[in-house]
Amino acid sequence: MVWFAMARRSAVLALCGSWLTGCNAIFGVGDLSFDGSGGSPSAGGGGVAPSVGGAGGSGGAGGGGGGGGGGVVIDCSGAFGMPELVVDSNDSLSSPSITGDELAIYYLRSLSNGSEVVRASRAEAMGAFVEDVVVQELTNACLGFGPLTGMDVTPDESAAYLSCGEPLSPDAQVVRYRAEGDLWQLDEVIGAMGTSPAIRDDGLVLYAATDDPVVATRRSVLEPFGAPQVVPGLENSGLTTPGPSPDGLELFGTMTVMGVGTRLGVATRPDPGAPFGMPEPVDVPEVAGTTLTGSGDVSADCRRLYYVGVVAMGGGTSQSGIYVIER
Repeated sequence: MVWFAMARRSAVLALCGSWLTGCNAIFGVGDLSFDGSGGSPSAGGGGVAPSVGGAGGSGGAGGGGGGGGGGVVIDCSGAFGMPELVVDSNDSLSSPSITGDELAIYYLRSLSNGSEVVRASRAEAMGAFVEDVVVQELTNACLGFGPLTGMDVTPDESAAYLSCGEPLSPDAQVVRYRAEGDLWQLDEVIGAMGTSPAIRDDGLVLYAATDDPVVATRRSVLEPFGAPQVVPGLENSGLTTPGPSPDGLELFGTMTVMGVGTRLGVATRPDPGAPFGMPEPVDVPEVAGTTLTGSGDVSADCRRLYYVGVVAMGGGTSQSGIYVIER
């Protein structure tokens, strides 16, 4: 495991053009017969210790791992409480990605001509995010690949995984960008995998959405990911936009409930070597009139879940926002 310490990104990101030109595409094709150090792909990837220091990103094919900061204690127990609105917007939002200290959150904002990547910040790890800026390098990441349809940023903001292609398409390309100071550079084209990528906090397990959720694993952040496969236990599950908990025992996403509509769902397993069970709706008090439109992103300590919801405002209008629920 390689530890990579990065200076904290400034609140205002410099705006510049795409770094795609002149960057080498490195396709990750690896042996999926991993040992316990990286998790068995037959079980959807191995687990992590209850206290995680995080694996930071580094350059090359294995760079841009994860990392929730030193000594983060993971506790995924307990039921979720009432939702709190933390990002308010009149635009359509998706792909929330919270940082390790929970002082910043990334998300996609849909506009008439496509989607843009936004980073919003707050002074304390509670309450609403009030300052936001468009991250131009990540917004332009899919030029030449297809529409930007999903994103996940590692907790230490060292790497960003973005999907380029039509929603749920297995041909959608996943690319990784690496942070260089206040700028982002293309680090690797991982290849066709699906949309809505989500990297586990240890950087060893990468999920994406097709008709079924898929997963790719690696033993070390210095190695490329192996070929993606359907998450064991979730064949024909209907779970989309998968987002893992840091302990690897929960996989959140969106699911359709008969007679109810779209709900936030979660699939669980008893240990990291087991397949997931079928997803169940998350038992959370919902804000009246709110419908879910995006999957959840779990905080580094597993206590809070950030997700996108839309509230009907009357007159055919709606208001999109990012909510948080806490165990």
